[in-house]
Amino acid sequence: MLTGRFTWVDATERKRPSTCITLAFSGEQELRYSDQRRMGRWCIVPKGKLDAVPGFSELAEDALAIDEESFVANLRKRRGQIKNTLVNQKFIAGIGNAYSNEILWEAQIHPHRRGSTLEDEDRARLYRAILATFEWARPMLEAEVSEGLYQRNEEWRDHLRAHRQEGEDCPPLRLDGEGAGAERSRDELLSNLSAALRLTSAGGSRESAVAHGT
Repeated sequence: MLTGRFTWVDATERKRPSTCITLAFSGEQELRYSDQRRMGRWCIVPKGKLDAVPGFSELAEDALAIDEESFVANLRKRRGQIKNTLVNQKFIAGIGNAYSNEILWEAQIHPHRRGSTLEDEDRARLYRAILATFEWARPMLEAEVSEGLYQRNEEWRDHLRAHRQEGEDCPPLRLDGEGAGAERSRDELLSNLSAALRLTSAGGSRESAVAHGT
């Protein structure tokens, strides 16, 4: 979704200003990597020495590889804010800022809720939300890439339902355990979230804040 892009092109094709690395192949073809935001990193290591890549050996199991039982058991040990836990690559690998928001939206869990307040039912619902979120996102991303996303040097977040969608209509969302809720504007939800945060700042219970904010 960010601006790192690979392109397979003829060697004669003009390079983009943000091209960082070019690998030349026989047949006058090149594999180029461009990164307008300069957030990507390349590491060259000997074969079989991936642990030499900074941080690689510390990565937890991939989000699409871990099973529900292990996820729930690992999450029981985490007491901090749930969003911070989801984006911690030492806890689970492959979830970033945008998708953590989408996952929490799907799971109906407040991003600031602390892990110590979760029940196993909440943890299991969060695990299922991870799978569900990637299940709906993957086909849309694959379709966009097949239509030329790799050729455009720009961010693409049009498919996201919650992340950076202030002011838009919400997708259907189950509210307060009452089944499918009516669509509400994100401005209304953000207003409720602000009230929830004020409640916790004033000494109210986090459980009450979660009930008001999601």
